[in-house]
Amino acid sequence: MQVRYSRLYFIPARIPILYLALSMAGVQAHAQIAFMSERDGNKEIYVMGADGRSPRNITRHPADDWTPALSPNGSRIAFMSDRHDGNHDIYVMEVDGGSPQRLTRHPWSDGSPSWSPDGKRIVFNTRRHGNLEIYVMDADGQNPQNLTKHVKDDWHVSWSPSGEQIVFVSERDAFTEIHVMNSDGSNVQRLTENRSLENMPSWSPNGEHIAFMSNRDGNREIYIMRPDGKNQRNLTRHSATDWYPSWSPFSDRIAFGSDRDGIHDVYVMDLNGRNVRNLTRHVDTDDNPDWSRAVLSISPAGRQFTTWGWLKDRDYNVTPPAGNSFSDD
Repeated sequence: MQVRYSRLYFIPARIPILYLALSMAGVQAHAQIAFMSERDGNKEIYVMGADGRSPRNITRHPADDWTPALSPNGSRIAFMSDRHDGNHDIYVMEVDGGSPQRLTRHPWSDGSPSWSPDGKRIVFNTRRHGNLEIYVMDADGQNPQNLTKHVKDDWHVSWSPSGEQIVFVSERDAFTEIHVMNSDGSNVQRLTENRSLENMPSWSPNGEHIAFMSNRDGNREIYIMRPDGKNQRNLTRHSATDWYPSWSPFSDRIAFGSDRDGIHDVYVMDLNGRNVRNLTRHVDTDDNPDWSRAVLSISPAGRQFTTWGWLKDRDYNVTPPAGNSFSDD
């Protein structure tokens, strides 16, 4: 009798594990990619499945909206817009485009938002001091603080998954290089040193790599490196422009913008740079992809919301699939 009771006791824990295993093949189709598109005549924010299906305009505004950043749980999008007074400010909205709110109200440009892993803060770059500085604020726009306080330009930020560090671009060393600092702005360290354009860093969700754009080989390519700057490798090796890398939830693939088919589209590739696929295939510009770190996020059509974080919070011991491996050897 005791044995039978023990088996029944473990059934509730097995149900979500079984559900996750059965649905894992379709996980990437549910994870959302937000991107900027000009297919409606101006810059708008779109969302689509990670397979490129069901692209949907969620801003529908005559002003320009771009640089989308999905919140960690996939429920909201921070973005840059000039919809008030023609000034560039940071906004946030629901992932279906509802309830847009203006977070910054400054006469100088604010842009390129990035969420903290807990979703409580947003880091962004601003020109409110004349040059580009990196600020952090609460997710409701309160308590803005300058993290960099440097005379040279600092911009394009990405938060580490631990929340302890922020990777960013800076001109403080005479060239445009990628740097990292603690989340309070201390302990700034340079990661690249190539006397070329190093830009658009994106920290992988598993914390093991930073993807970025570099023109060190003569044109803009997607590179990858360790968080300490070691093992820098070119993943794309293409004559076209490749930029704006963004990681899949399991860090096994990278979405990016490219004009390799003659127009800017959103592409995806494996971690080793193989299996490149065009997701958007549109005659107008599609760019600035941002992949939701929530494995199962809100579907624009179905409005169903389930996240990998929710399963972890239930203390079920489930391991994500390994995906495509990347070796630094």
